[in-house]
Amino acid sequence: MDKNYVEAMIRFLENVRPNEEISRERGYELCGDYWSLVRKELDKSVLMLYEGGGAYVKYDRYLSATLLKYRNLLASIEKEEADRELDNETKRIGNKYAKRAHTLSILALILSGIAIIVEILSKTVWKG
Repeated sequence: MDKNYVEAMIRFLENVRPNEEISRERGYELCGDYWSLVRKELDKSVLMLYEGGGAYVKYDRYLSATLLKYRNLLASIEKEEADRELDNETKRIGNKYAKRAHTLSILALILSGIAIIVEILSKTVWKG
């Protein structure tokens, strides 16, 4: 679920009062472009009634439960984002050390090649 949508829903639920009529302007002020989605979701869950351009909360006893549901959803979204960022950072560090190991391997091969050449030269040309 979209984090911005969940944040808009939480903002709305924190600021709405039971039996308060919420105008379209107030809805857009609280939810921005998510107002129509928030309104439809709350209408579908029978928490809010939308009539004649205005909306109002029908059942205030469900407000706190719905708010808690969306806060928990936001917490899980933020945890997923933190886990994803940690995973990305771990991959960046792994790539850094893989590049370093690759460079050291190439350097070791070059040094081994030089050592072989010096050994061959010492057995043949530099034989004294």
